[in-house]
Amino acid sequence: MTPLAIFKRQIDQERWANARIIDAIDKAAAEGLPEHILAQCRAKLAHNLEAREIWLERLESRAPTGANRFPDQPALDELRAWSDRALAEWSAYLDRADDAEIDRVVTYTVAAGGSFDTAVHDILIHAATHGFHHAGQIAMLLN
Repeated sequence: MTPLAIFKRQIDQERWANARIIDAIDKAAAEGLPEHILAQCRAKLAHNLEAREIWLERLESRAPTGANRFPDQPALDELRAWSDRALAEWSAYLDRADDAEIDRVVTYTVAAGGSFDTAVHDILIHAATHGFHHAGQIAMLLN
């Protein structure tokens, strides 16, 4: 399997995981899990989706639209739509990519003002592991 194929499968896995996470949050709410825990779960998923959008803007050399793209406490249907849209955009990007693209170095500036040069393949690994990290945090909160 090529590195590009692996990155595409990671997007598919994240799409699947996000749907399961949203379903689990919904079930936990119906079972009476305290709202402050549910809010933390929604916030962690929203944070991950926001980070995904920021990284894709950098990869596509688009002007940043800024942080805090979503309400502090998005509803589950909003999170589901956001996840579907964001990961569809990532899939489209990867469908256009080739080996030269994933080896390209991207220069970007972070919100705090620092400038960095990072290979696309390193960004793809970071974005995937960042999502898995927060999925694990959400799972711990729900248990």
